[in-house]
Amino acid sequence: MWQDALQTLQRMHEQHIDPGPLHIASVLDACKKLSPSSLPDQDIMSSLVTLLQASVEVKLRHCQGLHKVEELLPVQATRQETTKHVIAGMECLSRHVWPDAVEGLLRLFDEVLYHPVVQLLNRLISAADDTERDAVLRGGQLEDLYGLGARCTSRALLDLGLSGLPSPAWRSKAQKLARQVLRQKAKQPNLWPERPSAQSLVVWCAYDLLDEDGSVWKEGCVVPSAPADSADQDDDLLLPVFVEHDRSRHAERHALLKIIQKIQREGRCFHQISGEICLYAAHTPCISCLAVFCQFRCLFPHVRLNVQFDDWSTTRRALIDLDQR
Repeated sequence: MWQDALQTLQRMHEQHIDPGPLHIASVLDACKKLSPSSLPDQDIMSSLVTLLQASVEVKLRHCQGLHKVEELLPVQATRQETTKHVIAGMECLSRHVWPDAVEGLLRLFDEVLYHPVVQLLNRLISAADDTERDAVLRGGQLEDLYGLGARCTSRALLDLGLSGLPSPAWRSKAQKLARQVLRQKAKQPNLWPERPSAQSLVVWCAYDLLDEDGSVWKEGCVVPSAPADSADQDDDLLLPVFVEHDRSRHAERHALLKIIQKIQREGRCFHQISGEICLYAAHTPCISCLAVFCQFRCLFPHVRLNVQFDDWSTTRRALIDLDQR
């Protein structure tokens, strides 16, 4: 109940514990699910939004200071926790207020987090060799992030040239097939977690590539995460970013490595290949997967990689609706 959540925030305040963006966002999102007649007073909602804005700004300022500290493990763990709160808070604000209402906060977010991360990802696309690539991947800044959230991931894909029109012709087919496979894979039908494990997620992928030796293509198919004994974990062509745990088995990386392996088997030169790869994820790609996309673009500069996705909350609602039919 949102009333209980509000009381928890009040108790935290009384005990001189500042609620973080995650706590406040949870209350706001809980209120959003209520029917109009059950919503709390508008003044309460406005106060929560104001409190969330202030909390996110505090975390961003904290993050700004932590970036100046020497790369020590305890500091990195603190940065990971701080950025997790910031991303959750910004995502929540995007659902509750218009962008112009938080214009100053968006500028600060861009300065502290978004632009530095996109610059690093762009360096992966243009990396001249493995040394330059590894310097970005192991520099620590990407390892501070779990992901950019749905809104900023969409923005980053566009800024990095990794996405096209928001609804290409193939998207609805990819969406439908991915959801069908998710339902088939479900261990507990009609029970969809709010935060699924990466191993339970899938992507849809299709490609049509060409070089002087002819075409390499595949109709769209759903690709799961890599199995535990997969050689993907040892493949250093597309290195994952280690954030809290190993992300080498993610479905996005697995799908792109399968394409690379096919091209290698046919003895083709990466830089001579052109064409397009269409990839749809039923969830928001994490920072490791964004880094993998950029490394792929570096390996195949003449191939267009078009990445589309739905946030898991959207996929989850659709799966629940399908179960109820």
